[in-house]
Amino acid sequence: MVEKTPTSERGESVKFGVIRVAVIEDQRDLREGLQMLINGTVGYRCAGTYGSMEDALYQIGGQLPDVALVDIGLPKIQGDEGIRVLKQRYPKLLLVALQFLAMTIRFQCSLRGLLGTC
Repeated sequence: MVEKTPTSERGESVKFGVIRVAVIEDQRDLREGLQMLINGTVGYRCAGTYGSMEDALYQIGGQLPDVALVDIGLPKIQGDEGIRVLKQRYPKLLLVALQFLAMTIRFQCSLRGLLGTC
């Protein structure tokens, strides 16, 4: 007999728990898009979104996530500087650096190069 893994109301496996992910991104559309993607993925839940590193450093400790997705190109306190502070404060927090703008520009230039316009 195969033991069935229990699921939550959303169909998420509760045997191992849900991975809580925070998003630190200054561009609202990207932040909200990542939140929707995370919440729509079984086994994951967005534990908070922050429009700046300042907001994240002030608030993230209240509901500490398992993982934080951090935009490197944040205004004021940059993502790489904020990552160092977060790692010092919360050593078990997993941090993933994101850089959407550079990827977008690189892709556009590559596409233009293929089309002979770059």
